[in-house]
Amino acid sequence: ILILHPHRHLARLADLRPVPDSAFLTATGERRPELPSEAQLRAVELDARTSSGRVCLLYAGGEGRAQVWFQDASCSWSFVASSFVDYFRLMVLHRGLPRWQYQYTDAGLDSVAKAWWRAFAADRCGSDTENRAQQVEYDARAR
Repeated sequence: ILILHPHRHLARLADLRPVPDSAFLTATGERRPELPSEAQLRAVELDARTSSGRVCLLYAGGEGRAQVWFQDASCSWSFVASSFVDYFRLMVLHRGLPRWQYQYTDAGLDSVAKAWWRAFAADRCGSDTENRAQQVEYDARAR
C-alpha cells in the first residue's frame, strides 16, 4: 500500500545514509558477484525504515548514472531499476505493497507477500515470472 508521508518526514539529501563498503563484499572479502564489476561502488539507502531488505541508489563509478538495487535479507543484491524515476514508477505500478522488491530477487515473493498481492493487486500476480525473466536477462547482459 502506497503511503504518502507529510513532507516533514521526508529525508533531506544530506540525511541519506551511505551504505558501508562491507555491504558489497562476501564473507571472504570479495566483491559480491551480482554487483557491477566497476572498481568504485557508492550507494545510499533510499528507505531506512524497511525491515525486509535495503533499497539503495547505487552509483558504479564508470556508469555515470545511479541505479536502484535491492539487498535482500540474505545479503544478496538484485537490480531493480536503471534510475530512481524508473524505480518510482515500479513502486506505483506495484502499488507500494510490502516486500514488492522481492519480485526482483532469486527468492521471489514469500507466502505472506503473495497473499497481499492476491488481495490488493490480483491483476499483477502474474508479473513475478515476468520480472524474474527480465532480471535474468539483465544479469546476462551485465556479465
